[in-house]
Amino acid sequence: MTDKVAFLDVMDTKERDEIRSKLPRGFSIEFAETTDRREHPAMVATPSSFR
Repeated sequence: MTDKVAFLDVMDTKERDEIRSKLPRGFSIEFAETTDRREHPAMVATPSSFR
């Protein structure tokens, strides 16, 4: 199972790439595309996804 990290701040491509390069094995990351907070709930894990 891959653990997901939701990064809710908007980042440019260079910053995203740097963060992705440091991500440990077994993790995925998703970045917010806009500052629109309505986007965030879909990015955040639900309680049923926790182990």
